[in-house]
Amino acid sequence: LELQLGAASTLSVLSANSKTSQVKIVEESGLQALSVLAKSANLEVKKQAARAITACVSNDQNKKAALDCNMPELAIYLAGSEDPQVRHCGAVNIANLAAYEECKTHLVDHGGLQALINFAKSDDAEAQLCAALALARVSTNTENQTKIVDGGGLPPLIALGVNGSRDIRYLAA
Repeated sequence: LELQLGAASTLSVLSANSKTSQVKIVEESGLQALSVLAKSANLEVKKQAARAITACVSNDQNKKAALDCNMPELAIYLAGSEDPQVRHCGAVNIANLAAYEECKTHLVDHGGLQALINFAKSDDAEAQLCAALALARVSTNTENQTKIVDGGGLPPLIALGVNGSRDIRYLAA
């Protein structure tokens, strides 16, 4: 357990502010290792792995590797966590992955839409912002537009458009 925590913590620190390190971590099969660590029963290991994944997935150079490593499913898994920090990482990962055309339908079809709707309804402003951004991104796909409407996405988007911060209102519009 100490080794897992040490590895996850170090990868989190290395990936935090360095695009080069993010790419190197992914090139060295780090996303696969982080995926395993993100499912750890130990909450601290899970948090550190989720942070490192978030940093690596945010790098456009890692897009293909993120898709190959099933990061959309992992992001949805993390978004369902009881822990607010892990849940936040999941929301950010969904928003980042939603920028990729290859992920838009996949995220919606595999539970991401419901996670985004739940984030949009939450009291957490950061989660609302991630939800608004991700919903704006996935809604550029015409198949997803119907799924958002039919899946109950309109009421929270309308509420965010009226009650959210200026950034959230812009994204929800």
